[in-house]
Amino acid sequence: MGIRFKKIKGMLLCTPITIPGLILALLIGCYAGQPIVVPKWAPLQIDVDAKAFKSNPNMAMVYIYASKVQCQISRSWIKIDRTAIKDMVQGTYIVVSLPPGKHVIECFSDNWSQMTINTENNHLYFVKLKPLFSLIGPQYRLELVSDVTGRDELLDRKSTRLNS
Repeated sequence: MGIRFKKIKGMLLCTPITIPGLILALLIGCYAGQPIVVPKWAPLQIDVDAKAFKSNPNMAMVYIYASKVQCQISRSWIKIDRTAIKDMVQGTYIVVSLPPGKHVIECFSDNWSQMTINTENNHLYFVKLKPLFSLIGPQYRLELVSDVTGRDELLDRKSTRLNS
């Protein structure tokens, strides 16, 4: 089935049957240009230690992870309290030790997302970089998830280096 056009008073118009096809072509075109990012993986022992989910009596442990169902994510930068922490890609996570208190976590990708988290010593927190449906490109939201959900979803992700 080809694209059908109608000519009305010198203008060329698409017939309604082709509009879904054009929308699909635009969506594919938006995602086709996203660069593939290869993260720098943390050593295996760091990944194993992080997935033991041990708390720290003097700090809060915050796990920030990217959803595995994201579109081919270009890159998302994570900041905590206005300090750049790490760039994230699909299927990765980082662990950050934070002192107790109020902290602002920000994510910058094709959009900006922010959340505030109040941490306590000896606690674990799980923050998910959750994809949102968008016609203009990848969009994400930071979301605090439960302990059970965070642990389950982190088990099949890889840790990235914090200093890269």
